[in-house]
This record gives sequence, C-alpha cells and structure tokens, in this order.
Amino acid sequence: MEISPPTLSKHYREELDTGKIQANAKVAEALFNRATKGGAQAVTAMIFWLKCQAGWKETSVLEHVGDGGGAIAVADARTELAVLIGRMHEAAKDDEAPATKKPARKRRARGKKRVAPKRVAVRKKKG
Repeated sequence: MEISPPTLSKHYREELDTGKIQANAKVAEALFNRATKGGAQAVTAMIFWLKCQAGWKETSVLEHVGDGGGAIAVADARTELAVLIGRMHEAAKDDEAPATKKPARKRRARGKKRVAPKRVAVRKKKG
C-alpha cells in the first residue's frame, strides 16, 4: 500500500496524533496490572518501552544542607578558607631560607676507590 505522507496526514490525522499516546497508555496499564498481580514476565520490556516512548526516566535527587537542615553558610566557609590560606602563607614565609650557599657535596674518604656494580649474565632457557 503506497500512500504519500500528505494524503496519509489528510485522511488519518486523528490516528497519527493519538496512536502513540494510546499505545503508551496500554503498555502502562499492562505494567500496572502485572505489577499489582505479582507477575514478573515482560516487565523489563514494558519499562524499556515506557522509557523510550513515553519519556519515563529514573532520577535521583541529592541535596546538600547545612546545620539543622538549612542552607549551607557560604560566607562562613569563605572566611574559614581565607584564614587557612593566610596561615599557609605565613608558614611558607617562615620555612623559606635564604638561598645564598649551595649545599656541600659529600666527598669520599681518601683512599677509597669507586666500585662499579657487578654485572650478572642472564642465560636464556632452552625450550
């Protein structure tokens, strides 16, 4: 059967507009019946259909709250952060030493020769 899209729209406008809605409603009703009757057959397929076709989705909500369930005190956090940064800055100043001299190099005691590490030959196993 070959019908052009304009002809199909002209003669079957109501079916085109409501067909998907009716199909989604039937699947939702079947899912409800299965869920309330305890049947587990095809529930996964119905959920997939509803997620893809009816816009269903799984969501989770994560809320951050401050003391007593209220808003988080942002001003307090900024103040604490500024104090900590100031302390770190002061500690860094105290730890800085003037870099005028290079550290002394370690010298070998007189009479000791530098010894090269021993080389070990590795043989390949046959087989």
